[in-house]
Amino acid sequence: MPVMTKRILVNLPSKLYEDLKTLAKAEYKSISGVIRESILDKLEGGISKSETDFIEKGRSEHRQGKGVNWRSVKRG
Repeated sequence: MPVMTKRILVNLPSKLYEDLKTLAKAEYKSISGVIRESILDKLEGGISKSETDFIEKGRSEHRQGKGVNWRSVKRG
């Protein structure tokens, strides 16, 4: 992992900050991590059309009740 050497102070409206906090919590990431990933996605062109289609297919299947509940998966 690269060494973090730069800091950026960004002022956000309260509502945007609360939404960012909610997103980070839902993805089990830090706010800084979500911001870093978002910037990288933007700089690197984001995800491809085929990746977007694959994600949407998975979401569609989930809405239809297909898939496996993650709590039922045996681990370790």
